[in-house]
Amino acid sequence: MDEAVVGFYCKECAGAAISLSGQQRDSYPESIRLIELPCLGRVSALHIIEAARLGVAGVFLAGCAENRCHYRSGDASAAEQRRLAEELLAEAGLDVPIEQWHLCAVDRTSVARRLRLFHARAFFPLVHIVHHRARFPNAIDSLYQSPVELFSGLGLFMGVVLLI
Repeated sequence: MDEAVVGFYCKECAGAAISLSGQQRDSYPESIRLIELPCLGRVSALHIIEAARLGVAGVFLAGCAENRCHYRSGDASAAEQRRLAEELLAEAGLDVPIEQWHLCAVDRTSVARRLRLFHARAFFPLVHIVHHRARFPNAIDSLYQSPVELFSGLGLFMGVVLLI
């Protein structure tokens, strides 16, 4: 299974958008873990840092539409906590993508599509990073690339050979 992506979301606007997405049978990766909060303003930098410490591939915060928080300033509080968490994670040398979204149930963009795109962006560095750790790469280092990269590279090579 892929590395988990954790999403904290408010039960108001973001919760309605996620529920509507589920009713439309939109799917997203099973490794995304959703955590409902009464308001996104309740999320703490400690929640984000703990998720990063446990090894998640990414964290997203989904709240009400911009400037429409049901609890007045939840999105602003979450943005401050996100900024603080990003600073602390940078000091610790942990590179975990963190995004904050403003969702609305009537938004035309599918929530599941957004989740899939974030998951792909958060997970890609974990797949791609292995062979970039070598200081002086050579042919032997290609053994350490992921199977996805190996087969996509072979597929591209064979495609070019067939075109020539």
